[in-house]
Amino acid sequence: MRGVPFYYHLNLLATAADKMNMGYAGALMQPMLDLADEQQVPLYLENTAVKEITAFYERRGFVTKHEHQFDEEGQVVIRFMRRDPRPKNKEGNEK
Repeated sequence: MRGVPFYYHLNLLATAADKMNMGYAGALMQPMLDLADEQQVPLYLENTAVKEITAFYERRGFVTKHEHQFDEEGQVVIRFMRRDPRPKNKEGNEK
C-alpha cells in the first residue's frame, strides 16, 4: 500500500540567464512546496554553491545541511539542502 512519502527530492530546476528574477522558477517550484506542506514531509535538493542560487532556495525555507567539494581548487561545490514542512494550525492552515 502506498501512502505519503517520507520526503520529496526536487531535481533539475534551471532558468535561462536572461529570464532570471522574473518569477518563473518560483512559480514552477510552488506547487511542490505546497504539496510537501500539505503532506507534512520535508523536501531535499542539491544545488551548486552559487550565492544567488542558494539565496533563492533559502528564501523558500531551505537550509544547507552539507557541502561537498568535488575538486582540489574548490571550484565545484554542491550544497545539500533541506526544507522542513511548514507547521499547520488547528484549522489545518499553514502558520
